[in-house]
Amino acid sequence: MFFCYNERMNERRLGLNGSTIKIIALITMFIDHFGGSVFDRLCAIDMQTWHTPYVICRAIGRLAFPLYCFLLVEGFLHTRSVAKYARNLFLFALISEIPFNLALYNSWIQLDVRFFLHGWFRGTHQNVFFTLLIGLLMMAAIRQAYEKENWNPACRFLVYPIAFGAGALAVHALATSQAGKLISLVPYTPRFYLIAVLAGAGAAAVAAVLGKNAVPDRKISAALSTLAILIAYLAAGWFYVDYRGFGILAIAACYLLRNRSRVLGFALACLILTIMDPLEAWSMPGLVLAALYNGRRGFGGKYFFYVFYPLHLAVLYLVCILLKIT
Repeated sequence: MFFCYNERMNERRLGLNGSTIKIIALITMFIDHFGGSVFDRLCAIDMQTWHTPYVICRAIGRLAFPLYCFLLVEGFLHTRSVAKYARNLFLFALISEIPFNLALYNSWIQLDVRFFLHGWFRGTHQNVFFTLLIGLLMMAAIRQAYEKENWNPACRFLVYPIAFGAGALAVHALATSQAGKLISLVPYTPRFYLIAVLAGAGAAAVAAVLGKNAVPDRKISAALSTLAILIAYLAAGWFYVDYRGFGILAIAACYLLRNRSRVLGFALACLILTIMDPLEAWSMPGLVLAALYNGRRGFGGKYFFYVFYPLHLAVLYLVCILLKIT
């Protein structure tokens, strides 16, 4: 839904263009939100009747977010202005927040009064435009890190603490996922901290081995790119945006593997989301769409896809009002 770009090299004539994939993402998102708003409220009235339709809608909807991650990366690679792209995402994030809250949480606002001390606590939830915005800024930072040359040699010492942080935050991501629950990895316990320290030390050791013969500038660029991902991951968790840090990691997977294989990047994004919640495994059929993507823009109409997000949420809330299930 959220990208526009000019047609460039390496495009295939056959396959699915960007507009077609956006429409598929839009439809699956609508089905997901219909389940999360209408059927979810109906489940509170009659669980036996409405639980199965609810689960079906949510399973179909798992396809939407990885497709938007995929499209966000394509948009970033081809947009004429990252600043305007970010501006549009931020503007529609603000516009969409109240419809998002009303449709899915039956509340005008979810801002925690303890924000300045603790951030937006678990139980609050910001819409997906904020996730995409953080992901876009992360990609811009990564690209900037790789485009710069002649780094100060002193920056090479950043490699090891950043690698340590990456290993520790990987344990944090696992601990806050459904997969972490399966292995009884509970956040902020002595066992959690021990594993995080060991993972951080292991990551620093791996970075030392892999970077032994690396060009200093490339090693520093890789370290700072990792730092950009870590900051974006923490920001997503702090503000509790849709899909939290896992959404950021999914975007990073699509972006970092874009030159090797779009399909591989999409598959890794789906795997990351599945670690977060096994229901996200229903996103895997999107691999077919990623494989069929031909690199073409399609018919455009980017603002239609922006506007559709808050509009469909407002309509869903209106449906709930008409059904008297708010």
